[in-house]
Amino acid sequence: MAKLNFKCFSMTVILTIMFLVFVEKSWTQGKKITTYQLVKEITEPRRWNNSDNKVEVIYYFWYGCPSCKLIDNYVTNIAKKFPEGTRFKKIPMVFPDNNVSREHAILFWTLEKMRIEESVRKNIFEAILPSNIIGPVTPQLVTLEAQIEFVKANQLNVDEFVAIRTSPYISDMLQKTFDNLSHINVDITPFFLVNGRYVVIIDENRPVSDFLFETLRLLKEEFAKSIINNSPNSIIIGK
Repeated sequence: MAKLNFKCFSMTVILTIMFLVFVEKSWTQGKKITTYQLVKEITEPRRWNNSDNKVEVIYYFWYGCPSCKLIDNYVTNIAKKFPEGTRFKKIPMVFPDNNVSREHAILFWTLEKMRIEESVRKNIFEAILPSNIIGPVTPQLVTLEAQIEFVKANQLNVDEFVAIRTSPYISDMLQKTFDNLSHINVDITPFFLVNGRYVVIIDENRPVSDFLFETLRLLKEEFAKSIINNSPNSIIIGK
């Protein structure tokens, strides 16, 4: 399958939030990707978690992506509308040959393991993409030293942070992320992966609500299929 390569650069706020996604490459199959209403279907679906029958939605984002910072609360809120029993998870994007995104992913997995990532996510976005700066910024939080300073500033446990950050768990999570991204062959932030089958890509010409509700629509379709294909006893309900 052809590789889909996107870079997330900037955004515009006009009543409803609009996003600008610059497309650097098109499908080698000849179909240019210039609008949102492309939903890429994965030929061989791969879920993040195959331990049960829950329908899942994965949201891939990057701390260094302005649009990801802008819509984070919207994504969290739309997840509350997902059918009961849906597994929802945010996963940090790791771009090929991009050490900055790799270091940010390490930061995410470490803080998530500490069960505090969500509570400090806003601070992370602000540290990497300051609201008072317009235009390119110097990459932040890309070294162990810088991340330790962030941990101290937010009054977190430094010893626990370092222990987890240097543990095999982080390497395992990075490898799992690499494997899944390689399989679905997508290089963009942000995007949703619905039940390992559908990649929902943001549209520069539509409000963010279209992006979110297209995801919700596909999720409900997948949920309906799971009910048909599984007996009630085999569907695990609850997060």
